[in-house]
Amino acid sequence: VNVSRLKIGKGIEIRADHGNIKIVGTQDSDVRVTIENVSAESAKAAHIKIDRSRNPILIVINDLPQFATAFVEVPRASNLAVSMLAGDLQIGDIDGDKMCLLRSGKMLITVGDPKTYKSVQAFVFAGDIHAPAFNRDTGGVWRMVRWAGPGQTVIDAHVSTGLLVFAIAS
Repeated sequence: VNVSRLKIGKGIEIRADHGNIKIVGTQDSDVRVTIENVSAESAKAAHIKIDRSRNPILIVINDLPQFATAFVEVPRASNLAVSMLAGDLQIGDIDGDKMCLLRSGKMLITVGDPKTYKSVQAFVFAGDIHAPAFNRDTGGVWRMVRWAGPGQTVIDAHVSTGLLVFAIAS
């Protein structure tokens, strides 16, 4: 993910190797990572690094135990860049730009009002894109969805192999 494309301001870059990652926006101005769904002893196997001295802030998540979920809390207004090798990536309640890359697995991005988006680009090399928020659905090989609107926010999401879903926030 090209983090230089993030707007100036509150930027957060997240790099993860594999597992279940859930990223949510909060009213808090800081970032926090907690490991859930496993014992405290098992959670110690995960390697979490947060570098607040960088701009954008860097969060690295590696070696999650099997069945664990890394729950990442970031400021709601953040611009977000995520790069992950494999697994289940969920992103919700983030009002800033989102640039996301998942090599293999399922990416779920929960979006609010589509009118808040200036541009949405989604690409799946092999798999499906399900985007009811933008009235788009497609599957197969070399699938792409592009959508333009009147807003200010940008989403650029890529999944090499798997499923990309844009869900409507409830």
